[in-house]
Amino acid sequence: MRIRSLSLIAGVVCCLASSLSALECFVEARTAYFLPTGHRLKKIYGGGALYGVELDVQAYKQLYGWANLGYFGRSGRTLLDRDRTWLNMVPMSVGFKFIYNQHEWAPAWSPYVAVGAEATYLNVHSRSKFLVHSESDWGFGGVFKGGVMIHPATSHWLLDVYAEYSHMKVDMDRSHGKRVSIHRADLSGYLFGGALGYRF
Repeated sequence: MRIRSLSLIAGVVCCLASSLSALECFVEARTAYFLPTGHRLKKIYGGGALYGVELDVQAYKQLYGWANLGYFGRSGRTLLDRDRTWLNMVPMSVGFKFIYNQHEWAPAWSPYVAVGAEATYLNVHSRSKFLVHSESDWGFGGVFKGGVMIHPATSHWLLDVYAEYSHMKVDMDRSHGKRVSIHRADLSGYLFGGALGYRF
């Protein structure tokens, strides 16, 4: 009985491994310039580098599912009294990507478009006597992106050049005694960047 059960489990594991091995996967290390569109965020912190990692897994033919984790950190000065403030932002997104793999046309080039949902953790520190010294919250929104993967047929390595827009707002309009937190934060913005990836 035990041998039969072990054989059944081994068979299921082998089937799953065989199925996963038939799927194409990409892992990317990404770097981009984040250009905020929100007036307050842009005026206090400006733009800067956003770093991230992304995993793409083939779902059906040219349709892929993707998951992304990033980090953006900047310092700036408050608008009211020009005191020092720091912002840390961790965006996490999942969605679907359509990759145009027309190898007869251009074997090394694969343009794509993608859409997904995004959750962002925001943490703000400030030295201003008018603002809460430390405040954290979550925001939810959407992300749209497009790009081109450059991957020679003889190599598993690839380059990814992309542009992205995320729409994101976080409601942090709360008061603590005489101090107040920042009002509704508009974290929307554009990303322009590149990535180095590996194709499995």
